[in-house]
Amino acid sequence: MKTTRKELFDKAWEIPMTKLAKEFGCSDVGLRKVCVKNQIPLPPQGHWQKLSFGKGFAKPKLPQANFNPDISIDPQAVKIAKQAHQDAVQVEAAVKSISKPRLTIAKNLNNPHPLISQALKTAEDYKRCLTLGRKVGWGSYYKLNSKDHPPHDDNGKLRYSTRDGCVPMSVCFGTLDRALRILDPLLKALELHGFKIRLAKTGQYDQKELLIEKDGEKIEIFVREGYTRVPISTKLRTIAQTYNITCNEKENFANGLLNVEITIPGLYRPTSFKDLKKVPLEDQMDLLLQYMLDAPRLIKDIREKKERDERERRERYAVDSFNEGIIKSQAAQYESAMAEVKLYKELQELDDYVALLESQMADFSEKEKELGHFWIRIVRDYAKRANPISKRLKQLQKTANASEASYYDQWCKESRQYTPK
Repeated sequence: MKTTRKELFDKAWEIPMTKLAKEFGCSDVGLRKVCVKNQIPLPPQGHWQKLSFGKGFAKPKLPQANFNPDISIDPQAVKIAKQAHQDAVQVEAAVKSISKPRLTIAKNLNNPHPLISQALKTAEDYKRCLTLGRKVGWGSYYKLNSKDHPPHDDNGKLRYSTRDGCVPMSVCFGTLDRALRILDPLLKALELHGFKIRLAKTGQYDQKELLIEKDGEKIEIFVREGYTRVPISTKLRTIAQTYNITCNEKENFANGLLNVEITIPGLYRPTSFKDLKKVPLEDQMDLLLQYMLDAPRLIKDIREKKERDERERRERYAVDSFNEGIIKSQAAQYESAMAEVKLYKELQELDDYVALLESQMADFSEKEKELGHFWIRIVRDYAKRANPISKRLKQLQKTANASEASYYDQWCKESRQYTPK
């Protein structure tokens, strides 16, 4: 649901937050957070009680009244924010329960892991490329060696990939040192616990993959720096409009908050360990390490559960197919019975017809009678063999005395008798 900043401000002072939240389809806590985020003053505590007696607090002026962007209130987004808050509370409680941390973050990198050393070298190459680009001009980059091409800029963050021989990261220069100081003890601790960490070639074009594996199970890691949407100043927007340059009201800028994403095969989305308001990432290192140590067992459990679910699905499908076959087979018996009834009536009519013929041959000569009776014997012999009653009786005896098989004569089985091997 969409509204504007001014409309939300007016409604917040006309309708209590609990009732207004129902109008937007979210909780009052979530709506309050939206107001605080957009710098919308809210009625103080006790305002609505005093207002019922003709008193109340005076409505203040809206800060930055000329700034009136559209505000989208998504109930699903509010639920996600609520879940994120609950997760943060659980992390805080888990960190407080740790008495003796196993991992500590050093102030400086001492004897760093090879992947960390390579990241430092890559950062120096990036700085050199950026310096060179400022000197020769960005338009002259096509004249340079491919190694001198500038790094990919993602809202002020630079991408460090496995192609560079690094742990996959997206961080700016100011946050790189902290990210490496967090990764260095983590990688060393994983190797001490039997994990193999290496870069392996995958496919063509010298593509590489960072393998963090133990007991044949692989996990992936990615370090991402967050960004904040910062409003662009009026002066910059005016300059952009003067030169017909497209300029958004807000731009993304790296904010220095780190997020370590651990991807486990079988899970829908990666598990994130990130900086929280009360608990920085450095205090969550033991939780992060323990999660990665438990990952191989978790992957096996997920795979076994999938195999078990698939096996149960196939068994249910086999039973359902068998029962469906029983229903179809029983329906076919009915159709056969109706065809037998039709044939039985035709044979009765045939018998009457043959008897009538016999009565009409009384005046025939001996030779004519002999030929007529010969024809009647042929017809009666074929009619006897086509008799559906004798055929059906023989079929019932054969089925009753035959050895039972899973898919033999399904019409005489009851439902759900088939058990897959």
